[in-house]
Amino acid sequence: MKILFKIENEIPGESQFALLTSLSKDRGTISAGERKGVKVGMKLTIFDFSANRTIGYFIVKQVKQDEAIGHVETLPNENVYVGSKVILKVK
Repeated sequence: MKILFKIENEIPGESQFALLTSLSKDRGTISAGERKGVKVGMKLTIFDFSANRTIGYFIVKQVKQDEAIGHVETLPNENVYVGSKVILKVK
């Protein structure tokens, strides 16, 4: 899935993203895995497209074919929810 957005330095770009499909405290699962190029150790940005800002990070701990499990770091004064978008690649 692709969506047009503006990154923090105001340069428009296309993004491929996954959704945060589960969240329990600071652990979560995203809807992309090995097939989309996700690898253990990656630090992916969780982005709020409606507010045009980064709200946290997803650090990949385990990868399956179509999902990844990891640690969710929420930025101060932000909220990350199930359904939040996790950026996989910016073109």
